[in-house]
Amino acid sequence: MIRLLSRLLMMFGVLWITAAIARLWSRDHNVSVASVGRLVETQLRKAAKIAGSGVPMLIESYGVPNARSDGSRILYNPKWVASIVRRYRRNPRCSEALVMGAMAHELSHFFSEDGSDALQHSVDCELKADGWAGYVLGRRKLPRKDFERIIDDLSLVCGEVGAPTDLRAHAIRSGYREGLGMI
Repeated sequence: MIRLLSRLLMMFGVLWITAAIARLWSRDHNVSVASVGRLVETQLRKAAKIAGSGVPMLIESYGVPNARSDGSRILYNPKWVASIVRRYRRNPRCSEALVMGAMAHELSHFFSEDGSDALQHSVDCELKADGWAGYVLGRRKLPRKDFERIIDDLSLVCGEVGAPTDLRAHAIRSGYREGLGMI
């Protein structure tokens, strides 16, 4: 009887500890689609305000690997954004900067395209979008280094064309300095 009671108490203790760990893990790792949508919409709205324009249609799409513009709207994958938020959850300002940079990058494509072949950007178009993202980050005084460092890691290259990382980093830095009013 004592053995049975001690086993039950031990099982209860293990279950309680497991449940407590699961609660802590889910608090850090679960990011709701609704919260991701609000974050993306907020950052896009702020970038559009800096551009002095209206906010384009924003579509949640699991069919794109990250974020894209087709010239008539901006599409984003909420799983991709959630992965950014989870990855940088200890530094919310960094998450904000990465999402802001991505939305500013896509906003640049949105304004520069006629929609004819929007998913196949030229290297110059990518560099221009990176520069605009840097500018917006500078205007908002958000950190650019993480955006610059992981731009390839986050697969911000749209379509098949990709500018070399050093050129992209230079475009982001130049835009950032201009956004800060240093140029």
